[in-house]
Amino acid sequence: MLKKLNDWRFNNWSKSRRKGQLRYIVRSTFTISFAIVFGRFLGVLLFTNQSQWGEFLLELPVLVSSTFVFGLLVNFFGWVLMESWYEKEKSKRENK
Repeated sequence: MLKKLNDWRFNNWSKSRRKGQLRYIVRSTFTISFAIVFGRFLGVLLFTNQSQWGEFLLELPVLVSSTFVFGLLVNFFGWVLMESWYEKEKSKRENK
């Protein structure tokens, strides 16, 4: 089971590498940013009264920009970590 998961992860990362670092970082960042903003929207929609909408709209530019910047940093380091794992796994497979 673990070998199967490891093979899937290795093959999936091979595909991501071919598409490029910039695409991976930007796509992941947009996904995370959208999820956070959508979650905040749902929270305001479902769990607050109508007076919170003005505050939500005022906070929206700060929320979007901060999640985008933070997401870029997190996804860059995620790329670096996955790249180091991939290189180790690749060398293991070549030595067999």
